[in-house]
Amino acid sequence: MPPYSAMTRRAIPSSSSSTSSHASRGAVAPHDDRLDALAMAVAYWTEYLNRDISREEDRRLEKLMELEYRRFQESVLGYSQAAPDFFDNY
Repeated sequence: MPPYSAMTRRAIPSSSSSTSSHASRGAVAPHDDRLDALAMAVAYWTEYLNRDISREEDRRLEKLMELEYRRFQESVLGYSQAAPDFFDNY
């Protein structure tokens, strides 16, 4: 049995029970938290899979270059400069 089928079987009953008699009486549905968690997981993975790969590669390369620059600076000067401050950009 594939692992996603177990998750599907857990999610579907919770969505069908959200319209149960508990919800009609004004109480919070007992499985409402599961639906919220599922919705958050879907939103996270949708955003994660829609990322621009070239932009992410550029960010990673920039971080690695900054780290290498600091290591080089420390080896040549014997110390590294303080991390840039917010006001350094102005």
